[in-house]
Amino acid sequence: MFKLFIPFMIFGFLACAHQSRRPINTSKVVFVGGQYADKHWDQKLVFTKYSWFKGATLENELLLSKLNKESAFSAWLGPDNKQLDDCSELLIVVAYAKVSAAQGKSNLYAQIEKAGFKRIDLLEFSRHLEAHQNYTDWKLTQHKIVGFCRNNLSRQPIEMIIPGFPKKALTF
Repeated sequence: MFKLFIPFMIFGFLACAHQSRRPINTSKVVFVGGQYADKHWDQKLVFTKYSWFKGATLENELLLSKLNKESAFSAWLGPDNKQLDDCSELLIVVAYAKVSAAQGKSNLYAQIEKAGFKRIDLLEFSRHLEAHQNYTDWKLTQHKIVGFCRNNLSRQPIEMIIPGFPKKALTF
């Protein structure tokens, strides 16, 4: 009986190992507190993080967070603060793509744009986020920070299709 059980254990282990070779991990990244000029706050800016791995190597990563006027972090927009008035939805995206990845950050951005978003530069916000201690703590120095604005209320989901991985609907 035990001899029959061993092949099933090996098969089960190999099946699990095969699935984990290209995982998509989802987690949260939290930035606590901030400062803009002489204004300080203790609020949290929470990002939903999606990471695509091949084996143990990170291939692509997206951190997504909506920003609104009620957030103290909106002060980091500085002169770009009018973006909050111009967009029904302002999405902060922190993106990474491995240099040798089959598709780079432009592919990630294009798929966000398919959901009705328009890419915008958030230079002032980027500078402040990069200066935050949690940015270094989370090892995001190879990531690029951009904004995406959506003016319609369709709430069309963002669906990521990355070659070699299953389709992933993103929530934020």
